[in-house]
Amino acid sequence: MSALETPYAPPSAILDDRPRRLSRADLAGPGRRLVAWLVDSFLWLGPSVAGMLITEDLDDYMRRLDGGTFEVLTKPELGAILSTVIVLLAVQAISIHRGACSLGKRLLGIHVERLDGQRCGLVRYVFVRWFVVVAIAIVLEIVVGVGGVATVLLIFDNLLILGRTQRTLHDRIASTRVVRTRP
Repeated sequence: MSALETPYAPPSAILDDRPRRLSRADLAGPGRRLVAWLVDSFLWLGPSVAGMLITEDLDDYMRRLDGGTFEVLTKPELGAILSTVIVLLAVQAISIHRGACSLGKRLLGIHVERLDGQRCGLVRYVFVRWFVVVAIAIVLEIVVGVGGVATVLLIFDNLLILGRTQRTLHDRIASTRVVRTRP
């Protein structure tokens, strides 16, 4: 009696542990990634502009302050900005956790995955993919002491997408790639 005929035989499966090879057509192109980044940036534009306007207002207030207590959170505008930022962070975190993509990437039909084709988790997405490059840029800015070093690093990071593998510096650090979820 063979293993196929025995109902008590353990299941068997052929396992393939090799990373899934993708063609260039499966990878998200630079244009699609740029538009996704612009969508994500546009979401932060409102709170950023409002924050700059309020910071300007708070700067004037600080100059006129004569030793009294300064309560920042009494301003309703600042509370609105903080709540908007918190909601945006929560929505982006949920989107990244559920689908390994930001809202911009979701709208453009692309997502981030590990090189082996596995799902990219929130920790890898935020702390390895994003935070490491930003931290390096800030440290370089402080160590070199010349303005614009961080900007040059971030531009270099994004220009790497034009290479053969279409992976940026933060993709390489986190061992991730951005692929199309739909044609």
